[in-house]
Amino acid sequence: MINMKMDDSTPSLITEFETTTPVIAHPDVCVIGSGPAGIGAAIAAARLGAKTLLVERYGFVGGNLTMAMVNPMFTFHDIKGRQVIMGIAGEFADRLKARGASHGHVTDLTFDNASMTPFDPEGTKVLLFDMLEEAGVDLLLHSLLTGVKREGSKITSLFIENKSGRQAICPRFVIDCSADADVVARAGAPFIKGREEDGFMQPATLYFRIGGVNERNLRIWMKHNRHLLKDSPTDDEIDSQKAIAFLGMNDRIKAAKEAGELDHEIAPRILMYQLPAEGQFSVNTTRLQQVDGTDVFSLTQAEIRLRRQVLQIHRFLHCQVGGFELAVVLDTGIQAGIRETRHIRGDYVLT
Repeated sequence: MINMKMDDSTPSLITEFETTTPVIAHPDVCVIGSGPAGIGAAIAAARLGAKTLLVERYGFVGGNLTMAMVNPMFTFHDIKGRQVIMGIAGEFADRLKARGASHGHVTDLTFDNASMTPFDPEGTKVLLFDMLEEAGVDLLLHSLLTGVKREGSKITSLFIENKSGRQAICPRFVIDCSADADVVARAGAPFIKGREEDGFMQPATLYFRIGGVNERNLRIWMKHNRHLLKDSPTDDEIDSQKAIAFLGMNDRIKAAKEAGELDHEIAPRILMYQLPAEGQFSVNTTRLQQVDGTDVFSLTQAEIRLRRQVLQIHRFLHCQVGGFELAVVLDTGIQAGIRETRHIRGDYVLT
């Protein structure tokens, strides 16, 4: 742990010397961040003929789909079952299914969604690389946005840091898909953070994958314990799910918290989804309030506590749910999943 205490002799500010930074690119469009929004923006721009550069802080693309392992995708259909999300996202989902990296759009028994789309995160990373390459998008990985230079209302350059040092990009247009409005904030443009009236933000969650689940035994357990699950699903509903969607165990979660077996901030239910690979499930049950995804100290504490929650939940499933007797934690998201930080005050603000 870093000792953050400062005495009177410790300077609170350091003045850096002026330096020159090499310009490495002059794209028509520079997209910062390769989550679903960034992927769509970059592919669309490149397909329209713009010279497009996509900058990503990690060594792969996909944002929360692959970095935080948010799984499955919701939802491509409206409440009547009509597919209303198409375009690049629809093409992506279709190609995942064609590669065997997704079941496609299947039934959901959790939150009354019209559909859910489970996917393999590793297959997703490679497919997204392929789609970007096919569109002609230039890609720069392992690069973190660190600064913005503007003249009037126009951004003239972006500064990034990576293993090659500090570099500059001079684009004609910038699209901020950083998820935290990092470009907007560094450019001094208007934004709000969290809920407008008090700044409160949605909780953070660390998804994780469990492997070695016996699907047959889990379905049998669900039938014998339907009273523990949302809406007490029938045998036909349980059997007809191509990919199991599991929601429930509220009373048992509450009891485990009271017994000190689970962190008191863990979600009040078990929510998990079967993935395309045999015996694998994505678990969405960790939870932590009052995490500021734009503050490194808050993020650091969240990572520590959420990873402890992962092991607690795994033990709970091992003891409480049939089919999980031999299950193991395969992996966790490489960082906590952050639902909300800054909101850009644009020409139109979605409510």
